[in-house]
Amino acid sequence: MFNFLSLTALLDPTPTGDFLIGFPLIGLFVIATFSGGWFKKRAQNNKYLKKSIRKKFWKFTALGIIGLLLVACRLSEIPYFSMRLWLLIVTLLTIILAFVSGFRIHAEYQKRLASVQREKDK
Repeated sequence: MFNFLSLTALLDPTPTGDFLIGFPLIGLFVIATFSGGWFKKRAQNNKYLKKSIRKKFWKFTALGIIGLLLVACRLSEIPYFSMRLWLLIVTLLTIILAFVSGFRIHAEYQKRLASVQREKDK
């Protein structure tokens, strides 16, 4: 049995076999690329949320574009750019960044709302 998470499989310069995970990864990276614009448009009417998400989504755009390029390299079978390791790193970074950014934005937004509420109560 071939282990896809073994070091030799991750560092194979031209991996072979079906790339069935490619299409869900394309979806993930397209969502990551356009998430900043979507969230900014959604927060346009809420000035506190708008301040909380300011300058936090450029990383998603960069990771989304890099991920799309890596998927295209994998589908084109370009040596060394199509290694499983690069896709694994970029995918994990995108998912971890989504959770961390989501928690930070939520905490900052709640802090802003609490501050506004304290100012109203004075």
